[in-house]
This record gives sequence, structure tokens and C-alpha cells, in this order.
Amino acid sequence: LSFLGSYAIIFVFTAVVLDMLDGVLARYQKIASPRGKLYDISADALNFCIFIFTLAQYEFIAWPIAITLIFISIISRIIRIIYHKKCDKNTKIFYPVVGFLPNFLSLTSYVLGILDILLNNGIISSQIWTAFVLILGIDAVRYLFKISRIK
Repeated sequence: LSFLGSYAIIFVFTAVVLDMLDGVLARYQKIASPRGKLYDISADALNFCIFIFTLAQYEFIAWPIAITLIFISIISRIIRIIYHKKCDKNTKIFYPVVGFLPNFLSLTSYVLGILDILLNNGIISSQIWTAFVLILGIDAVRYLFKISRIK
């Protein structure tokens, strides 16, 4: 196990466990709030960006793909939050929702990135990362169209 691989596994495992626990704890203590959910989404996005940036820094992913993936991931999350805000009938409540697809692709990226680090041979091709960019891009455009149809 490489030095980077050890830290990557610890970082990703810690981030995922804490991400699962913070919402449960907030609901248990009855202090869950839309602001807390927004912080949670922001922390998830930051973790993802740091992870992809690190993969690019150690040349497991090409810089142009990494930057595009980070950018489109953030845009996709923002557009989904805007969509769910506009769909909310109660204007006093803001409850940010990112949804399944961006979260699934983030977790899949963690798994694939860690595999690539552990095997240390660049088995995860740029086509897979490019596919993630395209999937998130198409999803963002789809939600933009949904937003444009809301009255």
C-alpha cells in the first residue's frame, strides 16, 4: 500500500462515515435544519473536489478532465438545489436537495480512485472520468430545462 493510498483510504473512509453520521445525529438531537443540509452538501462537494484534485496532482487523472469534473459536479449540485427550491410550494422553507445521481457518481469516483491508487497503475481510464463529466453535464442541462418550465 502506497503512502498516498493510505491517506486516500483514511480520508475517504472518514469523510463518508462522518457524512452519514452528521445527518443522523442532527435528526436525533432534533436540530436538523435546511442550513445544516446546505452545509452538508457543501462539505460533500469540497471533499469530492479535494479528492479529484489529489488524483490529478498525482497523475491518476488528467488535469483538464479533473477540472471539468469538479466544475460540472458543482454546477450540477447548484442547479439541482435551485430546482428543488423552485418546486417547493412553501416559500419559507429552503431545503437543499442534491439527489441520487451526483452522490452516486461521487461515491463511485471515490471507489474507482482508491482502486487506481491501490493498484498504482492507472487502470481507470480517462474515458470513465469523461463519462462522469458527460453524465453530470447532461443531468445539469436536464434540470435547467426543468427549471425553465416551472411557473
